[in-house]
Amino acid sequence: PWLSYELYVDQSDDKVYFQWTNPSGTYYWAGSRAAVSTGTWYHAVGVQDSSTVKLYLNGQLQGSAALTGTIFNSNGSLR
Repeated sequence: PWLSYELYVDQSDDKVYFQWTNPSGTYYWAGSRAAVSTGTWYHAVGVQDSSTVKLYLNGQLQGSAALTGTIFNSNGSLR
């Protein structure tokens, strides 16, 4: 029941987050340093390599986190 990854704005703090999940259900995430504003366009990108999950906002690295394992293989619908 886990999602492989998510890119979202958290309504509690209006920050952008990229979350990545491994097969054991461990979540790794990176978040933006500042809140985003309603009515303003942003370019948000979440990436991962073999050891790190990263979030970029408008081309600037916002946050990163070390990770372990492979990505959870989900067959759920993209939402």
